[in-house]
Amino acid sequence: MFDYEYFPVLETERCRLRHIEDRDADQILALYGSEEVMRYLILEPPCDSRECALEEIRFFHRMFDERKGVRWAITLRDDDRLIGTVGFHFWLKEHHRCDLGYDLIPAYW
Repeated sequence: MFDYEYFPVLETERCRLRHIEDRDADQILALYGSEEVMRYLILEPPCDSRECALEEIRFFHRMFDERKGVRWAITLRDDDRLIGTVGFHFWLKEHHRCDLGYDLIPAYW
């Protein structure tokens, strides 16, 4: 079972899921500043500045630190640049339930 002792890095043949870092702020801004992406998400208002992107990254870190969820950066294996995020939140352990979701920069749809 997942225990939050360390942030897991997951790899597939094509992708790597890794920790989201401050260096990803420009890509987070591109993702959550996209009208195409935001029409499917509940983030209000859309991210419109680097500071907003950094706050989202801090939110993802707090979620992990508080053991309430995990959000990974999606990257291609041969390019470490964030192309989206994936993860779970609203984890209700006693009910064995959580929300899963992912989002991708439209160029990678």
